[in-house]
Amino acid sequence: MWKIGIIYIYKDAISMDKFRQAEKILSENIYCCIATTSKAGSPWNTPVFYSYDQKLNLYWASAIDSMHSQNLKENPSAFIVIYNSSAAPRTATALYLQGQVNTVADHHLDEIVQRHFKRVNEDSLFTGDYYRDSSPERLYQFNTQKAWILGKPMNKERHSIDTRKELCINELKSLLKKKFLF
Repeated sequence: MWKIGIIYIYKDAISMDKFRQAEKILSENIYCCIATTSKAGSPWNTPVFYSYDQKLNLYWASAIDSMHSQNLKENPSAFIVIYNSSAAPRTATALYLQGQVNTVADHHLDEIVQRHFKRVNEDSLFTGDYYRDSSPERLYQFNTQKAWILGKPMNKERHSIDTRKELCINELKSLLKKKFLF
């Protein structure tokens, strides 16, 4: 890719298609699966309603005593997959994200809570206070460090094997920033 002023020229059209596909997956789905591990290495996977911002941070609310929240307290590393589970077989696309998780700081809660619930038109139901102090829930922020998109299947000995294509985080963030209405 070459940058000329503020215009990006991609070496191949496939690259831009993959970034648009990733943005579409983010915007058209409202649930993701978060994979965490305990201190002892036991895996846990859970679906959550998510929102996101132009910096490719994902947000969700969870009980502090839930298994994934407890795991994240011990190990903030997580892996997220976003996909449409109702897609016909062999037609699905998926976005894979690797990153670190922390709770949203108190001074950002009001703003993030409003954005988070606005995504499903529930923005008037909650405020930041709902997640502060003695609340049994917290709002979490996933900071994306790496991203992959489901690639074209590879044929191997009459088997269709899934492939992944790593995406440049900065390019994906640039696309989100241009399209973001959040």
